[in-house]
Amino acid sequence: MNRLYRYERSAVFGDQACPLSVRRVASQSFCPPHEHDFIEIVLTVSGSAYQETALRRLPIKSGSVTILRPGHWHSYSQCRKLVIYNCCFGAELLRREMAWLIDDPKLAWLLWGTGENGAGSAPPVFTLSPAHLKKLQQVLDGFRKCNDSTYGIKISWLSLFLTTLAANLPVRFPSSEDHNKMHPAVIKAIRLVEGDLAAAWTIRDLAAKCGSSSEYLIRLFKTSIGMTPYAYINRSRAERAAALLLRSSASVGEIGQQVGWGEPCHFSRRFKQQFGMAATVYRAHMKM
Repeated sequence: MNRLYRYERSAVFGDQACPLSVRRVASQSFCPPHEHDFIEIVLTVSGSAYQETALRRLPIKSGSVTILRPGHWHSYSQCRKLVIYNCCFGAELLRREMAWLIDDPKLAWLLWGTGENGAGSAPPVFTLSPAHLKKLQQVLDGFRKCNDSTYGIKISWLSLFLTTLAANLPVRFPSSEDHNKMHPAVIKAIRLVEGDLAAAWTIRDLAAKCGSSSEYLIRLFKTSIGMTPYAYINRSRAERAAALLLRSSASVGEIGQQVGWGEPCHFSRRFKQQFGMAATVYRAHMKM
């Protein structure tokens, strides 16, 4: 494997406090493997390339949309007149200013869940129709013009982009007939897990704190975000561990303790399931 690169936040967001940016990028060549600790939504408007991750190599073309979560390395090869928009934002916005999005079943499915893919699988790729692509491109062009605007205006543009994206993706979201908004037990469970990843969470304990049975909580998670509570916990721990591996000097064992995976073999197995490589290999390839 080629050496992997890490994009620092300062290179994407500049010195601004708001971890939010939209860029239009044209590439005629190879984009080397890289990762980052923020969410990136890639919209391809023209040209073609191959998008490669640890778990997949797929062609992308005009209308392709990819949602890349923190820590997942990716690259582009065989770029032919490729033009993409990168909408990047810190995942912490989903726990703060954008927390209201979790009440929308479509956005919860996209941003907290897995879309069409299960935990540990490749990032989801969707294909927009030409009309929907044009609509999203118009939103992102407006978004780009306010990159230097106030925090509130940029948050508003991000909200517009995400809601427009959810409304126009050609996939089956949770039905509004079944869920007008995400079940309160799922919201509470997500916030409990994110608030204390090091806790020795079991489905039974989590369900009890949410006023639910284990079976019912599992069913609610699968319906709302496409994965079980256990899979959600594992993904959250892996993403937090990936950031700590690159941004702290703590040992792999210490990081495992911090995210709730105190047993080294269990940590290695779960981390590799999520990112396609062991934690030690991930740190060796990516840490500058």
